[in-house]
Amino acid sequence: MREALVGRVGSDVRRSNTSGRELHYFALPCEGGGAVRVASEVAVEAASIAALRSRLAQAAALGLVVATGAAWLLSRYAFGPIREIRRVAASIAEGHLDGRLPTSAGDELSPIAGAINQLAEQLRLRLEEVTQEKEQLRAVLEGMVEGVLVVDAKGSLLLANSRLREFYDLTGDLVGRPYVEVVRDAAVDGVLRETAESDATVTRQLRVGRAVSRTVQVQAVRFPAGGTRAGSVAVFHDISELARLEEVRRDFVANASHELRTPLAAIRGFAETLLESPSLTDAERRSYLEIIDRHAQRLAHIVHDLLELSTVERGRLRLEPVEVDVGQLVDSLIRDTQPRLRERRLEIGYSAQGKALAFADPRALEQVLINLLDNAMKYSEPGGRIELAVEEAGPKLRVRVRDTGIGIPEEDLGRIFERFYRVDKARSRALGGTGLGLAIVKHLVQSLGGEISVASRLGEGSTFTFTLPRVQS
Repeated sequence: MREALVGRVGSDVRRSNTSGRELHYFALPCEGGGAVRVASEVAVEAASIAALRSRLAQAAALGLVVATGAAWLLSRYAFGPIREIRRVAASIAEGHLDGRLPTSAGDELSPIAGAINQLAEQLRLRLEEVTQEKEQLRAVLEGMVEGVLVVDAKGSLLLANSRLREFYDLTGDLVGRPYVEVVRDAAVDGVLRETAESDATVTRQLRVGRAVSRTVQVQAVRFPAGGTRAGSVAVFHDISELARLEEVRRDFVANASHELRTPLAAIRGFAETLLESPSLTDAERRSYLEIIDRHAQRLAHIVHDLLELSTVERGRLRLEPVEVDVGQLVDSLIRDTQPRLRERRLEIGYSAQGKALAFADPRALEQVLINLLDNAMKYSEPGGRIELAVEEAGPKLRVRVRDTGIGIPEEDLGRIFERFYRVDKARSRALGGTGLGLAIVKHLVQSLGGEISVASRLGEGSTFTFTLPRVQS
């Protein structure tokens, strides 16, 4: 009360002397003087405060629930487009470029969505362009007749097209493996090592292949030129046919020179003897002249066969295909060769199945048969037999000339139709052969629209088979 009387608020908590309960006293000053004192039981206040606290807690909990729900709804509405942008962006990052974001006017996220859509479309177009270029490159590489080998700076294989796989008989997945392990060719390893140390193109001629040996020309270069090397590329050109033709050309020049030199040397030698030896008898002179004449005839035969072969090879031989009775032609040739057959004590037989009618040039066919019969007689021993057979083979007529002669070694079968190629050189020259007969036969048969092959076993004889277009009703 003293506090209230001086204008302040007085308060105290004490046990009442009259009621014996603990009370909360308040004294408040009054306007105009004096003071008022009130008292409240502490237990009642505590109960009121507890009830108030409970109601406040319930109100707070209800407000939190309402606020959380409102926040969740707001986030769903406000952050839904952002989550969609994140989802589409992640999909694009994984390579799925077909997803697009919706855009609407007035939306603050629409510019971002539009930019992402444009980015996805550009990436899709670029990917299609790169894929198309890759497929075009793959098609070009797979369609090349050259082998292509690409390795990186560490020697790991990046690319090997199908032609290179064919060269080295490679199968399976090769990318990423060391090229030395895949190719297993020291010469190729040397080329690529030399390429890695120089910007210049390295060119080498190699023999490659395991099952089938080939001659290839390898051109290798590093990439990029200059600067840090990223890898090397090697292109393998198959020049086996060119190498074979070059070898045939060299052999032809050597053989032709040898074939021409022999009769020329004999002619020159005996001519010099005749000129420098006036004391020769008439018999000796006649003998030398006969030798010169024989070698001159041989030289004329070689030149004639060379010119004829050249004419056939260049396609300048005028062929006039007509219906030819092959059986009748064979009978005529057998009659013409009877004196030689009797002289060499050889037997000959002929058989035909079906109509032996071919569509061919009679003169060319006659020359083919004459050359094959001539070879059969030359290389058959006395007492041997020659058999000719004609049979129908679909649209073709098949003709066989078989003898029981000396045969042909297996290693010579692949070259028997080459110019000047002889199995028994001494015997061929002794019998007047020029070494061009079978080459002429091959080209004549091909000019007539057929094919020719040979089968032979050494010491048992040979069989030459060729086909001709058959006359069909």
